[in-house]
Amino acid sequence: MGDEDIMPEECDKYWNISEENVSKWLFTQGDGVFITIIIPIICGFGVITNLGFLCVVFCVPKMRSGIYVYLSQLAVADSLYLSLTSAYFIWSYAASPVFHHFPFSNSGGCMSFFTVRFTSIVASVALITMALYDLYLTLCHPLKHRVVHSWCRTCRITVGCWLVGLLGGVSLALDSSTAQKNCLQWPHDDMYQELPTVVIACTPAHPNVVYYSGLLFTVPWLFVIFAVVYMCIRISRALRERKAINKRRQVLQNQRQMTRMIVSNIAICIMCQIPALIRNVSVFVASLTGVPKPGAAWRGSLWLSVVFQLLNSAVNPLLYGAINAQCRAAFLRALSCRKRKPEDKDADDSKVKIESACNTLPVHQINQDTNMTWL
Repeated sequence: MGDEDIMPEECDKYWNISEENVSKWLFTQGDGVFITIIIPIICGFGVITNLGFLCVVFCVPKMRSGIYVYLSQLAVADSLYLSLTSAYFIWSYAASPVFHHFPFSNSGGCMSFFTVRFTSIVASVALITMALYDLYLTLCHPLKHRVVHSWCRTCRITVGCWLVGLLGGVSLALDSSTAQKNCLQWPHDDMYQELPTVVIACTPAHPNVVYYSGLLFTVPWLFVIFAVVYMCIRISRALRERKAINKRRQVLQNQRQMTRMIVSNIAICIMCQIPALIRNVSVFVASLTGVPKPGAAWRGSLWLSVVFQLLNSAVNPLLYGAINAQCRAAFLRALSCRKRKPEDKDADDSKVKIESACNTLPVHQINQDTNMTWL
């Protein structure tokens, strides 16, 4: 390494690194454990569980309607997020020993990667929220749900969730959309001479972007939490009323299991996002006040938020099977890899025809007890 190797016109920013600050710029042994062991294990396990859930939905006809459509798209978003996150950290770790190096050659790479990554996050939140909303309509407004419920509506809502995810992904990616070439001046000791002198950092498109990016991620989350709490209260009240009128036991049990499954999914999602929310708020406050970020604590909060977000995406299919008996039965049926019997196929076809006929009935002929088409 030498100063003559760094051309002034090639660099956007220069850093003169003192010997006591070298550790803040390099990957530590703990970082290596997270990147090469913990993150790949979580991501690999999560991709397997989510792809397994998609196979169950594909193989078992009863799992292809209503709420399970949103949950299958949630599995797609989670698999995308897990794959991108694991690939990014491993790529960064292999490309350079510098912690602050991004493995992209230009701004297009920064913008594309973070757009897709944030799209998967925002879309997953939108999908699970719409799954709860569909459950809310089914239990609290059954007649309205029967009138508006259709396959086309489900598809439109699914596409809308992905479009919302794309819009949110592009907005959040502006915080890391510009490739900045940083030139590093390491201490003159021989042990630092092999370290790279130029690294790439994905920085905000504009200095003011950092002020809104944290709020852009936090404020929608607070709105989602408020909506979730409201719908959960209404759903709980509706289930108590149905129990009071001696509703059929099996139907009521299915409704409760579906409710626990969706609510538990959202509750775990919110809890796993808390470290990231706190970190984003801290970024916003630090940007406003000019307070420097503490190195070790800041890096520790990064790994904490990443691990919790990965765990959230990985455990969702396990949660479905642990709470919902129908999901467990569907998984065992798909796992058996047996061909469907002709009478089973005829029974499913008859059920589809009956449900299609019911959808054409006038509203005044609809029985509220037969609105559970998503079960």
